Amino acid sequence: MDVNKKWCNIKNTLLKPAQESLIEHKSQAKKHWMTEEILLLMEERRKYKGKYLQKYKEIQRIIKEKIKTAKEIYLMKQCKEIEELETKYDMRNMHKKIREVTGMGRNRQQGHIKDKKEELFQAERGEVQKIQELNPLEIQKITIDEIKYAIKNSKDNKAVGLDEIPVELLKLVEEDNLEVLADLFNTVYDTGIIPQEWLKSAFITIPKKQAAKECSDYRTLSLMSHTLKVLLKIIHKRIYERLEEDISETQFGFRNGMGTREGLFAINILIQRCRDVSVDLHLCFVDYEKAFDKVRHKKLISILMNKRIDSKIINIVQTLYWNQSAIVQIDGQHSEEMRICRGVRQGCVLSPLLFNLYSEEIFQNTLNNIEAGVTVNGKLINNLRYADDTVIIATSIEDLQHLIESLSINSAEMGITINAKKKRKQVEKYQYLGTLINETNDHTVEINRRIEIARSAFIRMKPLLTCKNLNLEIRLRTIRCYIFSILLYGAETWTLKKCNLKRIEAFELWLYRRVLKISWTDRITNKEVLERVGKEREIITTIQTRKLEYLGHVMRGPKYEILRLIIQGKIQGRRSVGRRQNSWLKNLLSSFCRFNSDSEPLHLAFVDYNKAFDSIEFWAVLDGMNNARIDSRYRMLLKYIYDNATMQINVAEGLTTNKIRSERGVRQGDTISPKLFTLALEDVFKKLNWEQLGIKIDGRFLSHLRFADDIVLISNNTEELIYMLKELKQESEKIGLKMNLNKTKVMTNQNITIDLDGSEIESVEEYIYLGHTIKLGKQNQTAEITRRIRMTWAAGIQQLYSTVMTYGMETMTLTELSANRLRTTQRAIERAMLGVSLREHIRNEDIRSRTKVEDVIGRIAQMKWNWVGHVARQNNDRWTKNIGKVEIMQLTGEMVAAEIMQNIIENVISEVSENKQMDNTNSHENETQSVTSSMTRYWNV
Repeated sequence: MDVNKKWCNIKNTLLKPAQESLIEHKSQAKKHWMTEEILLLMEERRKYKGKYLQKYKEIQRIIKEKIKTAKEIYLMKQCKEIEELETKYDMRNMHKKIREVTGMGRNRQQGHIKDKKEELFQAERGEVQKIQELNPLEIQKITIDEIKYAIKNSKDNKAVGLDEIPVELLKLVEEDNLEVLADLFNTVYDTGIIPQEWLKSAFITIPKKQAAKECSDYRTLSLMSHTLKVLLKIIHKRIYERLEEDISETQFGFRNGMGTREGLFAINILIQRCRDVSVDLHLCFVDYEKAFDKVRHKKLISILMNKRIDSKIINIVQTLYWNQSAIVQIDGQHSEEMRICRGVRQGCVLSPLLFNLYSEEIFQNTLNNIEAGVTVNGKLINNLRYADDTVIIATSIEDLQHLIESLSINSAEMGITINAKKKRKQVEKYQYLGTLINETNDHTVEINRRIEIARSAFIRMKPLLTCKNLNLEIRLRTIRCYIFSILLYGAETWTLKKCNLKRIEAFELWLYRRVLKISWTDRITNKEVLERVGKEREIITTIQTRKLEYLGHVMRGPKYEILRLIIQGKIQGRRSVGRRQNSWLKNLLSSFCRFNSDSEPLHLAFVDYNKAFDSIEFWAVLDGMNNARIDSRYRMLLKYIYDNATMQINVAEGLTTNKIRSERGVRQGDTISPKLFTLALEDVFKKLNWEQLGIKIDGRFLSHLRFADDIVLISNNTEELIYMLKELKQESEKIGLKMNLNKTKVMTNQNITIDLDGSEIESVEEYIYLGHTIKLGKQNQTAEITRRIRMTWAAGIQQLYSTVMTYGMETMTLTELSANRLRTTQRAIERAMLGVSLREHIRNEDIRSRTKVEDVIGRIAQMKWNWVGHVARQNNDRWTKNIGKVEIMQLTGEMVAAEIMQNIIENVISEVSENKQMDNTNSHENETQSVTSSMTRYWNV
């Protein structure tokens, strides 16, 4: 059957029951939060107007309550969507959502458009030719699973194409009926023939600026068939990874895991790095004229034919582009149908990928045989791109001129021209990807600009955010989602000054005062304002956390090699005389407070139980399961198993005891036993009223840490620690757990004695907890390092030294002495491996080239980067993250994780500086080595 007939049958089948399945959006609900129930109440209220005043007032009261509830529900839903997008770092859709809610989008302008004959869509391209089997690959048929995945990942509430089938209707199709759609898709895939209705789209116009008159002042959006989009999503998924390999790492647009943040970060850090070593940097911001609309179809197909993809896909793309047509819709009227002979299709899921391939061809031709740009670790960086937003980079005016001329020539050959209207002479600042870039890399102007944009957004939403009928918590959450998100766009790339911090904090308090309707003349302090809203200053903390999260994200992600190169790579140059200017990494370090580890008392109690897993009462396990709301059937099943459980002891071969009933404890070797034990112990700690005990961190108290039955109690007060030990001992005994007082130890940074029930708890200077030696004081890691070295030698040369030596090192701050001891131990092991004596006078570098063993300090450095990023990016509320990001209110000694994190970053920065100032005699070798080894070889972290 012909594909057009097949499509007509499917379309009629879908549209016939559509009226019953989908409820059309009613025009009278002008507010997004309006509900059908409120509209019906308003209709009812109208009946009593002027007749029954009491009934009218009663309905009016109900309507007000319903409106308040509806607004709160709407705002909560919108805030949740914003927070989810922020968590995913989907900044594009997040800010798109913000514009929808805040009304920051441009209003449609009325007026006349100047007449201008513009050949925007016309071009010579020849006749369509069927592509032969150039790439004979084993291609599978389109499956129902692929169709389900594509439909599921299609966004709702999108305008329909000319076939009038919304994506929501496709989502209602049952799996059995998708076989008809799969048959149609496979017919299109095999023949390359596309239904005629899919090839026709509708353009709607949106003005780019106020009082738009010229055609170029309008942006067009294309409305196309959602069924076609499903097919193209399937094709996109099949070819994406294969084509992605051919796109340069300097292209950040339309790529998974990439965005404007990466482009902004790359250019900002590169400017700083060149400034630090006095390397001249010249940038040219290139603006193309309608780049997406000028792509030549014949050249695009030619590029695709050179790629290793199925020729059937190329045939589909060619048919799609050669036979497409469109109409223009304005205020319900539409133009005559017109052919489109150039440009990638708007609204098509393949267009971003196809444009990236097209622009990549331009840059490959441009950069061929040109040695210009900034050299970082021996690699040239001469362009950074986000789709068609391009920055050309050079270290001299001559090189920059050469690059621009080559780019202009090659772009013109591909049909794309540089926008003459936006050509500028040398400028001091330029808006790139929504932020201002200036020649001094000072972010003050950009921060002030973001504050004013956020202020405008607040004023636009002021009636809502200052409405006292709405819950204060919801209004504050709305501010955080909408206003903070607008303010903090690109904040990960900021290098903050003290004046910037003060300005941002002042704006935060300005927001809270406006929400509470507090005037400056009321003489209310900032402290009282924060108490009224029940919050602490959070914008600065959010910026610092985002920067730290992003650092870990870049260091851990395999696709961010270019960013790691810019951060860590060596740039040939020389530092100027005087104090070094502030940099992004140095600024990140300064955001962490310094702590004096001996200034405050810290008491730790390491609790030990007698055979905890074998002693716990099983009824406590059942209670724990019940409190965790585990299905009663599982509880009954486990009760039956444990009531009838027996065991035998195998004394020797052939000699076994009689069956012994198991009265208590959880079963050894059972996969769920650890979880059952944890549930019972969790109940014990829930009964302890310790919410106000322990050390205070960011307004919350940390009283203990647990790993199964290994428990540490934490306090800064002796009496409090004794009270916690007594309470824990009493509650533990109720469920069969007896505290072993002989093995329970106390560690303090003060000279004190602790008695528990007449028994003195031994005070120790160090304790092995979870396989790691814990010790308080300035040399708190020395004992563990000594122990690790001893264990490494004991493990022998046959063992992998690094696993033993580096265990837990990501949590430690190494001194220069400790690092030298680790290096010396490694060298000794390597010499022993090769049978080389010190008297043979063989250099360490020669031994390393023979053993090919990773440097132990470098390994520790990478472990720390990974750990910092892992902790900083945790979305859930864990103590590991909270300790690392907030200011400790009661200082807790050397175990404070914030100090550890601060020292990690401080050492990294100092060693990066040393790396940059290495002797030029080794520069060639260092430039050719990988980014990771460049980082790890010299860092003393």
